[in-house]
Order: sequence, then C-alpha cells, then structure tokens
Amino acid sequence: MSKINIYIIERNIVGCATAEEKSVLHSWLERNKSNRDAYFRMKNIWDCCRIKGYSQDEIRREWELFAKKISAIEIKPKRIARKTLIIRPWMRYAAILAITMGLTWMTLWLLESPQQTSQDVSQQVAYQKLMVPNGARSQMILADGSNVWLNAGTTLEYPLDFNVNNRQVILDGEACFRVTPSDIPFTVVAGEVKLTVLGTYFNVRNYSTDDYVETALFEGSVRMQTQRDQLIMSPGEVVIYRKNQQTTDVKQISDMSKKWAWSNNHLIIDGERFEDMARTLERWYGVRITITDNELKNDRYTGKFVYNEDIQQVLKVISATTAMRYKIEGNEIIISKQIK
Repeated sequence: MSKINIYIIERNIVGCATAEEKSVLHSWLERNKSNRDAYFRMKNIWDCCRIKGYSQDEIRREWELFAKKISAIEIKPKRIARKTLIIRPWMRYAAILAITMGLTWMTLWLLESPQQTSQDVSQQVAYQKLMVPNGARSQMILADGSNVWLNAGTTLEYPLDFNVNNRQVILDGEACFRVTPSDIPFTVVAGEVKLTVLGTYFNVRNYSTDDYVETALFEGSVRMQTQRDQLIMSPGEVVIYRKNQQTTDVKQISDMSKKWAWSNNHLIIDGERFEDMARTLERWYGVRITITDNELKNDRYTGKFVYNEDIQQVLKVISATTAMRYKIEGNEIIISKQIK
C-alpha cells in the first residue's frame, strides 16, 4: 500500500484505532522517513488545535490542508470518519482545567509560519517556531526520535527539513534533550553558545533575560563552542557561560538530578538570590512578581516544590522561614521585607 487514509492517523492519535489500523499505520511509518515526518507534523497540528479549542471540523480542515501536500496520505472519506475525533465533554473540561490550573504536562504549540532566522538566511533554511508560555511545560519528539522537554517561557526553533541534512535547533529558554544517535550531528544554538552532539542526554538553560547560559551533561559527550574558546564536556559537568564577560566556568556536580528535576514537575531552588528565584517563579506559575526591598533581592533561598502546589502555597513556605511578606493582587505579587 503506497498511501494511508488520513482517518487511520486521526484514530491513532486520539486513541481509538483498532489493532488492524495500528498494524497498517506501523507498516506505513516503517516504510520511509517521509511518512514518519508527516505523522509527527500531523500530531503537532492536533496538539495545537486541541489546546486552542478548535472544533472537530476545524481540526479536520487543518489536517486536510496539510495532507493535500503529502502524496502518501489520502483524504478520501471512509465510514470510520464519523467515529474519529470524538471529543467528549469531560475531555474538553479536562483540557480547560489543564490550561487554567497548569497541573499537568501539556503540549501548547503556538505554531507560526515557517521563517528564516538571522543565522540561516544565507543558507535559506526555513524554521518552525514552538513557544511554551509561562505557567506551562511541554514535551515533544522530533522527527529523528529525539526527546525534548521544554520549560516554561521557552521558544524552540527547528528546521522544516529536520533530520534530512540538518539537526540544528535554536533555543531561548530551558530545555532538556535526549538525543537519538545519528551520523548527522545534533546542534543546539543557545545565544553565543553552540553545542554539538551525536547522541547524548543534557540540559540547556538560555533565557534571554539571564546573564548566563548553563549546560549540564548527564550522559555522553558534548562539544561546546563560544566566541572565545571550545571545550569537550564530560558527564557530571555543568558549564556556565557568562554573556557579558564572555567567560566559561566548569563545575563538577555530584547530584545531577537537580538539573533535570523541572522536567519531572519538581522545582528545586538551590541557594538562589531572591531576585533570580522570583524570575523562576514567574515563568513556573505565569505570574508577575515585584520585590520592593533591594536588600531582600540579594538574600538567598533553598527549597523544593512540586508543580501541584500553587503559588500561594509556595509563598507561604518561603515566608515561614525567611524575613519576607507578600501580597497577591490577581496575577500580580508584591514581595517586601518583613520588619521584625
């Protein structure tokens, strides 16, 4: 069979495919990489439309527009079409709750039209941009099978022909990568830092509001390049690149689990300045925090929280052990020094 019916893909993604349909889909995916690429693109469209509240007909129209460009997918309706994409009321409310409360992993794609980044205009490489807003976290699987966990307030760009001859992604924010081995190097561009690997497990933090880029290597090997130097990282190392000074600091960490804890919905604050901690809490919970006392901004705090604790619970714990008080006004939080 050279083509697959679009509704078999639909039924598999929404979890109602029969064993026979799953077998057909598996054979189709194994046939070639183009089929696998098409499937992942359709999965991304589904995730985007579901979270944004599209109706069943609107989702189908988006899929059919994409499928018309793919010769390996046929759109001819079949009798199973009426059974596909059934979104029960409880599923709709669950999705709304996930967005409102932020108590679960979700894939929130703000899919923009293909674009060319400033670094790739000369090569005319078209990039897709994925953005995860504050208050959310996300996970995706790239076309080569690499897993990427995206922290709150993160933007990831990747080429539309990813895994054909280019496995480069551009990161603004924080992401944890488990890279599938390949002859084609996997590259992460994080501002002035460029990381190149063939297959490994690592975490990169590069928020544009931070004055540093931090890379933690859990498994494998990573080559890091900056404007001034180049080094090879080993497992257990954390490298911090200071953007303003253009300096690199290498540290050996005994407990690396702290560096990927956020991908398991654990927020670990390890001796951070209050001002830095406030920026982390803003991204984590999707709030705005103002610290009115300059002395308090430089105080340090250590603690561990889980994602199902709301911001008020977190602030209660922090205020119980530190000289601070807080006031919540809607989405705004004001933190000040506690006078004793």
